[in-house]
Amino acid sequence: MQFYNTRMEITTYQISEAVDFRDYSRGKQYFLASKVISYKTHNINAYEINIHSKVKGSYQASYSQNINIKPKLLNDVITIDGHCSCPVGYNCKHVVAACFQYQYDQTHSPSKVVDNWINKLISDKSIVDTITTNNSSEFFLYRLFETRTRDELKIYQSRILNNGNVGRGSKVTMYAFTYTHMDIMDRHDKQVMHIVSDLKDDHYYYRFKGTIGYLLIKALINTGRCFYKTSKQALQLNPEILTPNYKWTKIDNNYKKLSFDLPIKNHHIVNTRPLMVIDTDHHQVYQLHNAFSLDTLK
Repeated sequence: MQFYNTRMEITTYQISEAVDFRDYSRGKQYFLASKVISYKTHNINAYEINIHSKVKGSYQASYSQNINIKPKLLNDVITIDGHCSCPVGYNCKHVVAACFQYQYDQTHSPSKVVDNWINKLISDKSIVDTITTNNSSEFFLYRLFETRTRDELKIYQSRILNNGNVGRGSKVTMYAFTYTHMDIMDRHDKQVMHIVSDLKDDHYYYRFKGTIGYLLIKALINTGRCFYKTSKQALQLNPEILTPNYKWTKIDNNYKKLSFDLPIKNHHIVNTRPLMVIDTDHHQVYQLHNAFSLDTLK
């Protein structure tokens, strides 16, 4: 049995072994659909945890859960003792969804960089004026190239608080964004959703590539809520098409090296078709006129 920050870490396999298959399958879908509203945990001891959670039901109702999870002595399995206020009452799909949320948070602990970015973003009241929504207090925020991983797009769901500030919000799984939350999407979000469903490598990771990646970045920028890495300023699409300046540099008597310069100092070239380049200093995105692929430029 593994532990994470003194809190027991469980696996999806252990959850599947501890409950009925039907409840496991439906509970997993509830988790992926972001139906877990809230949950709190505390350690009963070094080997046992307690979860108090609330999960949305099928017909807008919400149910409360009180769950104890502890390991068995053999075979690295766990027991889930989950009570729920729903009609089923015990180890139901709502209990499973809460267990999945706990398991996910234990293995996907948010980085300090992400927390700092969100905190800075929501502390700036001027950001409220730049957010355009479909007459809804809830909305999506999009973040590009947060880390150097294959996951190049992160999506957050947030809302306008009663005091006029932007709420901290939470990350939205790619599955949930693609198949739920239609009620808070404006027309720009829906365009993103339709494109992203064709671009995904799986339910969790997205890469910007080819023509679809080009269309997606344009759609993301059109929302007015798309940000590059840690920036607090939303990206804007610049209609100017940039042309690289190529030059040959002599390496030795037999070889020369082809290099290029752009009229912007700090930039990020995106492997779309056509290529796009992000001016990271001024938060502008340009189309790049180029006869070479990104691999050739690198």
